[in-house]
Amino acid sequence: MGAMQLQELADELLLSIVDRIDDRVSLCNLARTCSKFQLLSEPFIYKSVLVLKGSLVKDVLKPSFTARPTRLSAIKDLAIRYRFDSEEGIEDLEPFLYHMDQLRHLIIEAPCCNDKPWAFGDRDWESQGRVDYGKLFEASLSGFLLDSLSDSLSGSLSNSSPITPRHLANLQTLTLHSHNAGTGRSRFDLGENAIIFLHPTLSSIKLSCFNVGPDFPVFQKYDYQKFHKSTALKNLIFEECNIAAVGLETILTLPKSLQRIALGERMYHLHDNPCKKLRIDSHALSRALDQQSESLIHLSHTGCFFPHFHVLRTPITHEFSMLTNLKNLELFWNSFFIFTYFHHGMPPQLQSLKILGIPTVHIPDLTDRLDRMNLTIQALDIVAFIAGEPDSDAKKEEIIRGVVLPIGKTYHKRNIDLRVYYIGRSEQQFIPPYMYGEGVPTEVLAYSSSEEAKNNNIHELSQSEGSAKSGTPEEQ
Repeated sequence: MGAMQLQELADELLLSIVDRIDDRVSLCNLARTCSKFQLLSEPFIYKSVLVLKGSLVKDVLKPSFTARPTRLSAIKDLAIRYRFDSEEGIEDLEPFLYHMDQLRHLIIEAPCCNDKPWAFGDRDWESQGRVDYGKLFEASLSGFLLDSLSDSLSGSLSNSSPITPRHLANLQTLTLHSHNAGTGRSRFDLGENAIIFLHPTLSSIKLSCFNVGPDFPVFQKYDYQKFHKSTALKNLIFEECNIAAVGLETILTLPKSLQRIALGERMYHLHDNPCKKLRIDSHALSRALDQQSESLIHLSHTGCFFPHFHVLRTPITHEFSMLTNLKNLELFWNSFFIFTYFHHGMPPQLQSLKILGIPTVHIPDLTDRLDRMNLTIQALDIVAFIAGEPDSDAKKEEIIRGVVLPIGKTYHKRNIDLRVYYIGRSEQQFIPPYMYGEGVPTEVLAYSSSEEAKNNNIHELSQSEGSAKSGTPEEQ
């Protein structure tokens, strides 16, 4: 009996083999060998697609999808992340998005006003998002949103009846950094694109550089109250956004059980804020968060540069939602949340607290106030800002250790691991949101109270053993 040819193996075995090929070039070469291998390989070739240039759409993807539309159903992950100098042709991809029925993860990242050639104000920002995702999501929801206005289907949106959208029926995560057409700062308005929050299968949404206003006409258009506590959203991230607390209050009526929220307010912008800062409209913010208090376990807040620790020492003194099920807090060092929790006490189930960007000079004050609260957390993480930015990482570690060594012993005795980090050096400095190809700052551990105690115990044990061995013969 002759040797069996590869193509004679059962399809199940062949699929298992193809699944182990992690090199796209090799998969493409395999697909070119014969029609059978092409059929088996293409779902893996198109499973994850990264689009960096409009020319890729015009010259490769558009002809490929037109020739064989079934390839669209193979796409699970799609990232559209183009630069200002290669955006022409990106819009040709939009019609195909409506037919990616197995899409799970979608990223749309368009150039922003901080990119060349607009960064230094030499030219007006002229770029805009090339994909109308608002229209895409409206089409996704149209199969039931429009029907929901009909009396004959008045009960179809109850929590007991899952909603299945016509398009993007399997979408789980969405990341957006793409803005509208038009002129001026209105291009940053979330506006009609807020329809994404009505999508029933999305479990994670991340928005960067948007103005999230106080009201959303698109919600009224589709009678959003019928979606109360019905969407699958678990993770909601705002990064470098202007956020109206009243608008957030409306948005948070929709998820059935939100678990994580990151409130990243604008820190790196030069134009006026069209919304009240969250700390100013704290009553609405408290009402907003309280709607998800039973399920929320992680809260993050960054934003608002203030030069001194004492500027925001005034807490929110009215009845503030304590979010009693919170397990993790991550806060910028002068966030009003810190001083509010100083006043009201920390959430009772809190396990970890992380403080971001605090100048080393203020660390003793912060840790002293936290220590007097008799915290029962497991870990306190601090990301320090070191004035003057020393050239060497060794010098940064030396500065941090000099500040926290006396403090760490106190926390270790209370079974709290105090960990202090600095930001590692990078050849290029970027500001959030971090776009494709930009280096993300790295947190480098400079001190851990538990590791320090462990090293001290080892050192003391070593010294003790050395002393025993160096005793006189009579003593031994």
